[in-house]
Amino acid sequence: MEKRPQWTWISGPLAGLAILQLLVLVLGGTGDAPSESNRITVGDTILNLEAVDQTGREVALDAGPPTVLLVFRSDCPHMGTVGDIWRDWLRSEHATFRTIAISDEPISVAWAHALSKEWQIDVWSVEATGTEGMAREVTRRTPWVFFLGPDGTVLAEGHGARLPALALSQASAPGVRGYP
Repeated sequence: MEKRPQWTWISGPLAGLAILQLLVLVLGGTGDAPSESNRITVGDTILNLEAVDQTGREVALDAGPPTVLLVFRSDCPHMGTVGDIWRDWLRSEHATFRTIAISDEPISVAWAHALSKEWQIDVWSVEATGTEGMAREVTRRTPWVFFLGPDGTVLAEGHGARLPALALSQASAPGVRGYP
């Protein structure tokens, strides 16, 4: 019996592993988890975001006054604590930014949650368009905060618990004068 070289015994399993990795690489990008390439971050623009507000009126986020988007889902486990942080910030003298709470839940659910947290702001739902495009990208991370300049450029973004610190950093940023 002829003895085979040692490397031939391992070449089969290595080839199988390579094929498996290739399949994971090709098919793995279809999941729901956000990837680094499609996350909205500082320097990106959020415009033409269509939604429905708490009165049932169709609204759109266009260029205008600098804006804070508070992204939430009522069933997010962090919303208990973060919702209270947002309420306290909204009541503070520092809350001089135009602020909109936005969710991908039905507007009735989003509005009920905002009322329960005592948020005195507009609440928008992107439920109708929440599975695709800009609406999906904005609402995929919760609780999340976006600070937008007048042209819709993201000036700052981060976890919802960081709202007070992010607001403070934006209030002193150059060119931020003119917040309502």
